[in-house]
Parts: sequence; structure tokens; C-alpha cells
Amino acid sequence: MRAEVAGSEYEENIEARPDCPPSGFIVHTFRWVLYILLHTSNFEGVVQKAANLGGDSDTIGAIAGGLAGIYYGYEGIPAPYANAILIKERLDQTISQLYVMRTS
Repeated sequence: MRAEVAGSEYEENIEARPDCPPSGFIVHTFRWVLYILLHTSNFEGVVQKAANLGGDSDTIGAIAGGLAGIYYGYEGIPAPYANAILIKERLDQTISQLYVMRTS
């Protein structure tokens, strides 16, 4: 992530805690999502930090948790969280279909 913003107007801001409220406004939401993803080291940390943020933490948590799930994979999701996924089979099927489409 840091390499992608190197030399851009965002380079100095990417590490700083967002100076905006954790609201549902998409710009604010993604600033907080990015901050959380860059300042945690595992799936559980992402979810907990987002949930405890306050404000529109459900939206921020959903986006950050989804991206963390992609990054860490199922094996990176603690069992209590992974076992709570109700549509895991459908997600596996969709992921497989997307992979086939992407690599075809």
C-alpha cells in the first residue's frame, strides 16, 4: 500500500490517524478503513479496531473486515469468526467462479 502512494499527495497522510469523524461519508469511511488495515497485523485486530472505533463502525468494520478476509484468507480468520460465516459454501463457489473468469 505504501508503495502505491509513494510520491503522491497522499504519501504524508497515509500513516496519520484520520482527522475526520468515523462517519458513513465514503471518503471518511475509506480513510478509516485504510488506517485500520495499515495499523493492524491480523484479521482479528482489524475487526476489533473497527468495532471499537465508534461512529459508523458497522460500515467501516464491514469494509475493513471484508478486505482483511481477502488479505488473510479463511485460514487467517480465527475459528470463532470463521464458524459464524453463514454462507461459506456460497462464498467459496463465488470465489472459484471469479478466479476462473479472471484466469481464463
